[in-house]
Amino acid sequence: MISRALARFVVQTLNDDIEKTMKTKFLAVLGAFSSLWLANFAAAAITCNISSSGFSATYGTTLPAAAAVEQASYTISCNRNLPSDPLTTTYTVFADNGLNVAAPNGNQGSSGANFLRYDVYRSNSCNLQWRSTAATRLPVTVGTITMTGLATTTVTENYWGCINANIKKPAGTYIDTVTMTPAYSAGVIGGTSTFPVTIVVPPTCTITTGSGALALTYNAFQSLATVATSSMGVTCSNTLPYTMAVSPAIGVLSGVQYALSLPAGNTGNGNERTHVITGTAPANQAGSCSVGPCTETQLTTVTISY
Repeated sequence: MISRALARFVVQTLNDDIEKTMKTKFLAVLGAFSSLWLANFAAAAITCNISSSGFSATYGTTLPAAAAVEQASYTISCNRNLPSDPLTTTYTVFADNGLNVAAPNGNQGSSGANFLRYDVYRSNSCNLQWRSTAATRLPVTVGTITMTGLATTTVTENYWGCINANIKKPAGTYIDTVTMTPAYSAGVIGGTSTFPVTIVVPPTCTITTGSGALALTYNAFQSLATVATSSMGVTCSNTLPYTMAVSPAIGVLSGVQYALSLPAGNTGNGNERTHVITGTAPANQAGSCSVGPCTETQLTTVTISY
């Protein structure tokens, strides 16, 4: 027969043994997880990431006679995680054709239902595209990153966004997103990244002088009205409606009344349109010139509203 004290001791001993066994198993499991985590960390020798802020540009109604060029860059940042990791990695970066592919290999910014063609290039002369297709992949550059210690090491490479000359597009903000895909040495971890493209075509209209001053020649009490014209050029953004007005529309020169008129407006197409201003002096006016011919001038203003 076991006394109460001895029974209590036996039970306590059994509980202690069970607790020690559970702790031992828990520590063994924890040790296995730690070993696995360290093994995975050691396998991820170098980690790299790539980033770029992309590029943006603002252009007028008609783009320049030469291709428009915007410089941009991307940055690769790499870290060694262990002192035993390699000190170098090679890299190659490819770019895709964005969200609005223009066949066969081109990029487009979108503004509603309108598209504006552009491309990204490896050179500022816009003669070597940075792109990727199923058939060919052209890297912007192939380089090597050399690291020191465990500090972050970065490299920056330039690329250029180019737009062909004399593109006439409706006003709007044309946007796109391009994906960059880097390739590194074996054992390096690093994923893709994107950069934004923004091309702003503001609504604009410009006026150019055409045939010059409008000249009315009038003889006192003449039986027919005098009519004269002058022309001007108006260039407005494609699909942009505009109206025109002249001020003052009526006036008096040397005692002769006259009136000016011009078309109410039109819709721009990115090209220059010619508009005619007409001046009319009604018949049977005496005028105020008493001796010889008189010459007076009046400045007028043409306003384009859009």
